[in-house]
Amino acid sequence: VEFYESFGHPDSPVAIIEGGTVEQRRAVVDSYVESLEQEEIFRGRVLARVQAEDVAETLLVQQPGKLAELRAALGAAERAAERAAAFGGDELGPSDEDMRARGLDEEGYLVSNDGQRLLIVGFPEFAGDEVEDFAPAVDAMRSIAEGLEGEDIEITLTGLPFLVVDEERTLAKGMLRASGAAGLGIFL
Repeated sequence: VEFYESFGHPDSPVAIIEGGTVEQRRAVVDSYVESLEQEEIFRGRVLARVQAEDVAETLLVQQPGKLAELRAALGAAERAAERAAAFGGDELGPSDEDMRARGLDEEGYLVSNDGQRLLIVGFPEFAGDEVEDFAPAVDAMRSIAEGLEGEDIEITLTGLPFLVVDEERTLAKGMLRASGAAGLGIFL
């Protein structure tokens, strides 16, 4: 109970963007995030890309001294990159493999292990863990996904909220059919 009160529900809704080119996937992620941020339940609670300012804020809050270390390291790296460029060397920085090991592509987007899918994780604040608590977030994410999918881009939605809502809706349809069939059988 303390975990749920402190951190919320551990299994968040996720959108997986695949197909098309890297640029198309990134554009879809940007549009999806922008649309999600318009929904009150998702405002400020979406993770799809990690940028330098995000890391700086986290470091500032968690370990203020690390920010100064990072600034010094970045300054040294920038000077080394300038020297390397001046002498015809390669620019220094993490490789695509290093970024991929951290779950990011070279632009900071959350990426799958194979690099072919981009991920968007929502952290909506649910009122509880009932179907009616999950349904607004699930419906919003589905609606946005339908508007963004194209012939080259496919959006897969997953996570516990989707499973709970889909299971309840499937059971409700099945119960209605079973009740109708039973009522007809009794009538006959």
